[in-house]
Amino acid sequence: MLAQLGTFRYQALYPAGAPGQQASTDTAQSFPATGKHLGGRFRAYWAAHGGLAQQGYPISEEFTEVSPLDGQSYRVQYFERAVFEAHPANAPPYDVLLAQLGTFRYRAQYPADVPAPPTPAASGSLTGGPPPPTNTYQGCPATGDGGDRQLNGRKNRVDSGPWSALPLDTLLGLPWPRTTDRRDRAGWSAADTAAVAAVEGSPVQVEGYLAGVKVESTESMDCHSAADVDYHLWLVSGPAEDRSRSLVAEITPRVRADHPGWDSTRIRPLVDGHTRVRLAGWLLLDQEHPEQLGATRATLWEIHPIVDFAVQQPDGSWQALDGGATPVPPVATVPAVPPPTVTPTPAPAPLDVYAASAQVSNATPGQNVRVTVTGQLTRAGQPVAGVTMQTAWHYKTTVSACSGTTGADGMAYCTRDISRATLGYLVVVDVTFVDADGTVLARAQTGFTPH
Repeated sequence: MLAQLGTFRYQALYPAGAPGQQASTDTAQSFPATGKHLGGRFRAYWAAHGGLAQQGYPISEEFTEVSPLDGQSYRVQYFERAVFEAHPANAPPYDVLLAQLGTFRYRAQYPADVPAPPTPAASGSLTGGPPPPTNTYQGCPATGDGGDRQLNGRKNRVDSGPWSALPLDTLLGLPWPRTTDRRDRAGWSAADTAAVAAVEGSPVQVEGYLAGVKVESTESMDCHSAADVDYHLWLVSGPAEDRSRSLVAEITPRVRADHPGWDSTRIRPLVDGHTRVRLAGWLLLDQEHPEQLGATRATLWEIHPIVDFAVQQPDGSWQALDGGATPVPPVATVPAVPPPTVTPTPAPAPLDVYAASAQVSNATPGQNVRVTVTGQLTRAGQPVAGVTMQTAWHYKTTVSACSGTTGADGMAYCTRDISRATLGYLVVVDVTFVDADGTVLARAQTGFTPH
């Protein structure tokens, strides 16, 4: 779950509340937990990008704010874990973008006397590199079958290099020209191309922890093959950090063909076990995902592809993920004969299952107040209406219950008076969604500690 960066920033900037707020009247939904409203394009974006579990409650109404990054005025709305900016000139889904809360929070945490992140010119270990050699895999050229062909060619490289060990924070702090965001490389200016080329293609090696792993769906870089897909990893500095402070790193099917042990079922335990890993690969700017900044990544710089993957052992030594880190051999150069056919492990099909999330209106309430539990039920990413949410509140000596029913947004609410709760004792709330027949569809858990 993302840190409440939206709450931190809102309280720091507007301790008495932001001026000029206006509640949306465009198919707006009200939230009893905070007394705020959500409507229009912001509501559509919120529902399509994780809803309550990902973004949290709205903690302000809509208002106009000047961005400290570009000096422009934007219509914004603050949430517990995000700030939405309206960009009506952009076509959906890019008409709503996320403010860079990770950048703001980092600057607040680490004042100006901390050395600034290095610029490309000052990064002696980041020297950039020429475009990678052309290759083919399973009949698919490195440039893929569409999209940004130049970007695809860099993503699909398979060569090894003299890896340069760098702190993860160095890569997280690298700047890039924001005028490249969502623009195909063929349309970049000469200045932007030169600025990116100064560090892109550097052979880097970093250590950290994995905040997640995801088997991607079909992409143009892989010629839309259903079997040959990327593995998407989020690398963070500490075991407790979330994806908002992550560097994205990707394993491509071309590299994985020489490392069949690099399977998602072997990587997921490293995420759950907070195991330290060491990744080596090629530095790449993926300009196509600025909407993820501050939410599921801290930078558009990536390690793409990963070419070497090691896992730290209990004694501090390092072991290759597949037990034998051998250099990836070069693949055939076009128009040479393609490499032998490799049958990769098919990506698992997404399951049409229910998923539940839950949270409380106040994780550290006073003793004589009311606390609201909000749960959300989805199926295949879509909200489910008309389902009963049952809750069990586990106090120190008793268990209480209340229930609610999900609405069209898949959310249900339940509020209780906690006047008899024990100060300092964690109250765990079990949330269960059941259908009309009493069948359990999904479960979640949240809690609070009265103070």
